[in-house]
Amino acid sequence: YGGGVFLTTDNGINWIEKNEGIPIKAIYCIEFNNSNVYIGTTKNIQLGGKGGVMISTDNGNNWSSINEGLPDITIYDLAFGENSIYASSQLGDVYKSNDNGQSWQSCSSFPYGSVMINDLAVSNENIFVGTHRGVFLSNNKGSNWIWLDSIFFSPVIQCLYVGGETLYAG
Repeated sequence: YGGGVFLTTDNGINWIEKNEGIPIKAIYCIEFNNSNVYIGTTKNIQLGGKGGVMISTDNGNNWSSINEGLPDITIYDLAFGENSIYASSQLGDVYKSNDNGQSWQSCSSFPYGSVMINDLAVSNENIFVGTHRGVFLSNNKGSNWIWLDSIFFSPVIQCLYVGGETLYAG
């Protein structure tokens, strides 16, 4: 957090800084989709930087903002679904892009008000979010959300992993 993006191709012996075009080098997440690299960045009022999503189409050599439709926010996590990208913010919102990040729409309407989202996981059309209130599921690409509250001893879910029909929560 705060140093930007770095790349190693020799298991961590040597590192290369990959920050060309990144205004504020506080990175919350890195995700890959095909040959594109995506990062979620922080909003930093003191340093004058805007938060959001950035993309590199050349292995991190150059970065561009792709924030059309996103407010100036910190992006905590990114996840990829079928033809969609999902981004979660520090404000507890989920945003969806159907055009490789060129435009974004809010798809948050949680049944119990605002939630702090810690992690996103996507499988097919199902989106899961781990929050301070447990796990929420949308099975219609973010249009509606269901609170999966019946199994957790602690409501705080920090991380999720989904593969097919299997979901891990911690």
